Amino acid sequence: MHDTSNFLFDIGAQNERTRLAWTRTALAFLTGSAVLFRGVPTADNPAVAAIPTVLCLVVGVVLLTLSHRRYGHNQRALKDTSLHMPDGVFPALAAIACVFGGTIAVGMVFLI
Repeated sequence: MHDTSNFLFDIGAQNERTRLAWTRTALAFLTGSAVLFRGVPTADNPAVAAIPTVLCLVVGVVLLTLSHRRYGHNQRALKDTSLHMPDGVFPALAAIACVFGGTIAVGMVFLI
């Protein structure tokens, strides 16, 4: 059992907020995918218009899956001091995906 008198923070509160933020980001990608999907039939080339739709869908599902796994690992690492917290590769890749997805979405607005 942990001695809670030495803790400077609440175990789990930061991790919960971070997981909720990643979930919101993933849901934004899934919503963007649905919005792009509505524009596919009206596009000049539906096959090309479907590519960003599928990419947003895949990124959203991957973000949901990885954020769930990262949350579980962080919870275990917070409770067991012998485990290490994960590095920042996942957030960096997710930020790149967000910028890339946003660029595609803006480009699709001008193409459709």
